[in-house]
Amino acid sequence: MKIPAPHIPERKPLPQADSIAKPRKLAPPPDPTPKHHEGHDHPHAPHAPIPTPPAAAPALQRDLVGAPAPQGFAQTPAAQARSRTAAASAKSGFDAPNVTLKEGAKGQHVETLQGRLKKLGFDPGPIDGDFGPKTEKAVKAFQRDAGEYVDGIVGPKTWAALEKAKPNAPHPPTQPTPAQPTPSSAPKDGFDAPDVTLQEGAKGRHVETLQGRLKKLGFNPGPIDGDFGPKTESAVRDFQRDAGLPVNGNVGPKTWAALEKGKEVLKNPDTPLSRFEQFDQKPPTADYSHVNFRGVAMNKRTVEMIRRAEEIMEKKHGHENFQFSFSQGSYNPGGVRGSAGTHDGGGALDIRTVMHSRGVVDDMVRSLRQAGFAAWSRGRGHDTFSPHIHAIAIGDRDLSRSARSQVSEYGWGGDGLSGSRPDADRDLGRPIPSWAKRYL
Repeated sequence: MKIPAPHIPERKPLPQADSIAKPRKLAPPPDPTPKHHEGHDHPHAPHAPIPTPPAAAPALQRDLVGAPAPQGFAQTPAAQARSRTAAASAKSGFDAPNVTLKEGAKGQHVETLQGRLKKLGFDPGPIDGDFGPKTEKAVKAFQRDAGEYVDGIVGPKTWAALEKAKPNAPHPPTQPTPAQPTPSSAPKDGFDAPDVTLQEGAKGRHVETLQGRLKKLGFNPGPIDGDFGPKTESAVRDFQRDAGLPVNGNVGPKTWAALEKGKEVLKNPDTPLSRFEQFDQKPPTADYSHVNFRGVAMNKRTVEMIRRAEEIMEKKHGHENFQFSFSQGSYNPGGVRGSAGTHDGGGALDIRTVMHSRGVVDDMVRSLRQAGFAAWSRGRGHDTFSPHIHAIAIGDRDLSRSARSQVSEYGWGGDGLSGSRPDADRDLGRPIPSWAKRYL
């Protein structure tokens, strides 16, 4: 039996090279996340979102500034803040830099800050890129109005508030702010105390701030020149005494706190007259430290009394920024011939008058007497002395014996000279302070 041969199919010839079919492009895999346009909320997907494997989650959850996170994933708090800031920036046209600024900073970011504050109605001073005290004050005013933490530092929250704020619109209502890390809460009248301690000899803008505040509260620190001299120290002591603080002439946290509170801490805060009443009731501080004051020796108690007399000259008699000058001071044994030992101890002064009119000299005598001196004019035709005022600080424990005798004679209306004649200045009055009467 024959076995048939196996059937071998006929092989077809291969096509020519130019007729080979090109491979078809495969469709890309479907995007697992719903599509949306930047800046607009995407519509809800018609079906549940495709779960993303855990390894891919961080990539999908990254913060997107200006765009919402993919559906099914929440933005982090930082991303939410940046999204809100970006939205506010888009509305206001102001783009805040990512820096933190405070007093002392300089450069273009400070200029940006100053320009924004000025546009919002605050006064940062010149737009010069220098973050000085005026810019800090404007920042604090903005923070207070915006309900932000008031510290004068421009960080992320303050920048965000600056972006949200609308120019030429009423400032946002002031909201309660956290307690400040300063000696007192924000003052009612806009005074912000610097965080420094000052004492006699200090100089600079913080001293000017102190002097301006003292003057506003009715005290006399002398010219507002940034120089913490004896007159400023005397005004500080007067303020401390009136505010019930320890009287040392130094300005630390407690004194700054009282200065911020202002007139509410003073016993007699309202009028210049109340200052004169205080001079009548309160004796000067019993500080007998020796100092050289305007070229002559005296103790600090006498300096305080001179300051009082100068304040009376200015506020009661209208002689602005008046200062006494001296031809002889205290603690001068032997002294000038004719002084009869009155300048051997403390509390004795000879005051120059040759450059002043008769009316000014009259006011000088009145002011010295009201401040607690036994004071007489000399050299005006009723004696043989050269023109000056002789003054003895009533109650000074260092008075010489002859000076004490002059005080007693002043008490009954004498002229303090040998022969005990009536006071030639009696028409000027003899206003002895209440605290001084016990020494007469």
